[in-house]
Amino acid sequence: MAMPLRIFNKPRNRVLLVLLSAFNLMVVSAFIFIVGEAGFDNDMPKVQSITPTSFDLNYHLARIDSGSCQENFPRQIYADSANTYELWAIVQDLSTIESRCGKSVQPMRLVHSSLTETMYESMVVGNAKLGVDDVMLLLDWADRFKYYAITDQPHDKMHRAIHTYWMEVIVDWLEDSYKQDYFVKYSYKFNFIRDRCEQSNYKPSIGSDTTVEKILDNLILGKWGYLINRFWIGTGILFKMCVLVLVLLTFYAYGLVVRKHLFN
Repeated sequence: MAMPLRIFNKPRNRVLLVLLSAFNLMVVSAFIFIVGEAGFDNDMPKVQSITPTSFDLNYHLARIDSGSCQENFPRQIYADSANTYELWAIVQDLSTIESRCGKSVQPMRLVHSSLTETMYESMVVGNAKLGVDDVMLLLDWADRFKYYAITDQPHDKMHRAIHTYWMEVIVDWLEDSYKQDYFVKYSYKFNFIRDRCEQSNYKPSIGSDTTVEKILDNLILGKWGYLINRFWIGTGILFKMCVLVLVLLTFYAYGLVVRKHLFN
C-alpha cells in the first residue's frame, strides 16, 4: 500500500475522513434544499384585456335621494363596475356626483372610499388570501393613480391617497407572505413586486437578519464576486487560514479516497 494511504490504517484518521465527508454532505444538502424550496417561477400573469364599461353613475344616483348621497352612495357597485382604467371616466364621475349631490358630499371622498376600503373588503375579507398573480395585477392597477395625480392636478390628493392605500396593502401582503414562508423571498414574482414597491419608496420589512441568511441569500442569487470580496475584506487572517486548512484537508481526504479506489 502506498505511504499516503496508510493514513486509513488508523481509526482516528478514518473518523476524521468520515466527519469531513459528513460535514461537506450536510453543507451541500442544505444548499440544495434551500435552492429547491425557493420559487423561481418567472412566468408573468396574463395581462387582462381592458374594455370600456357601460357603467352609468347617473342611473345609480337617480335611484337615491340627493340629500342622502353620503350614506347611500353605491360604493360597492362603483368599486365593481366603474371604469377606473381611464382618467377621463373618473373625472366625469366626480363631476356627476357633484352635479347630482352637491359639493357638500365631497365627491373625492366618496370615490376614494369606494376604491379603497370598499374594494378591499370585497377582495380580501371573507375570501382566500390574495395570490401573487392577483397582487401583480393589483399593483399595475394601483400604479395608474400615481400618474393620474400628475396629470389631474385638481384631484391629485385623491389619486395619491388611493395609490398610497393600495401600496400599503401590497407591502403588508409582502411582509405577511415572508413571515409565512421564508423561501418566498427567492421567488421571481415576489421580488418583482418587492422591487416595484421599493421604486415607489414603499419598502417592506424583509431582509437578511443574520450573517448565515446573508450568505445563503447571496449564494442562491449567485453573487459569487460579492461573497469572495466580503470573505477577503471582512475576515481576519486567522479565519482565512482555518478555512484554507479545512478546504485542503477536504481535498486531501477525497484525494486519498480516489487513489485508494483507482490505484490500489
